[in-house]
Amino acid sequence: MEIRHPDEADFSYVQANYHMGDGYELYNDFKSDDFFACYLDGQIMGFIGLHNEGAVGLLHIDKAHREKGFGYEMAAFMLAHQMEKGRIPYGQIYESNKASLELNASLGMELSEGRLYWVTNRKFITYKETKDFKADDIERLFLSVNWESGRYPEKLVKAMHNSTHVVSAWDRDRLVGLVRALDDGETVAFLHYLLVDPEYQGMKIGEELMKRILAHFENHLYVKIMTSNPKTIPFYEKFGFQIYDNYSAMVRRRGE
Repeated sequence: MEIRHPDEADFSYVQANYHMGDGYELYNDFKSDDFFACYLDGQIMGFIGLHNEGAVGLLHIDKAHREKGFGYEMAAFMLAHQMEKGRIPYGQIYESNKASLELNASLGMELSEGRLYWVTNRKFITYKETKDFKADDIERLFLSVNWESGRYPEKLVKAMHNSTHVVSAWDRDRLVGLVRALDDGETVAFLHYLLVDPEYQGMKIGEELMKRILAHFENHLYVKIMTSNPKTIPFYEKFGFQIYDNYSAMVRRRGE
């Protein structure tokens, strides 16, 4: 087993196996000097890092490699790494997590005399690539931004299912953001329906949705988007989009 800083390409593995917090926060953890991955025969099989407040955590080992001592080795490595930096390593563990309590005890960690209580209204954002949605979820999200299409949730459910790619953001079981794309597989892709619940705006969810959807079109000749709000243009420019003077958007609305 080799323990080292992870390869950039392995972020997708980390994101697929850790579901607390949003992708932007996790990526910052991933890029820090305190995040490590373990490799077996060149393949990533686990990772460990620090939470934002400095507690050792984020430990994950693939199921196929558990109960073989790899988790112990990763945790011992991280504790030594923290002490080399002059820090006192500590962790925060749910009392119901017996396996984690036993692991830390075997490493010489001791329970603190007092308990730590967290009181938070923090939102836990996860991202999915699925085309299957409930009409109620779609309706609530679209109406939250006052989009007229929210009045036709059943049509939207079918539209998502017929899209090429759909990336969505969730706070537990609540749909809070979505972007979808239509493309021909080679030359051009159209992005449509990028929206984030106003209650969740300002959390970089829109940026994360864009990064994930654009990853599907790195080899396409063109990726196009039609924005109806000029205020959003600087947002799209951050992703390389440009306004062309000789392009005019046209639309035919139902019933007109």
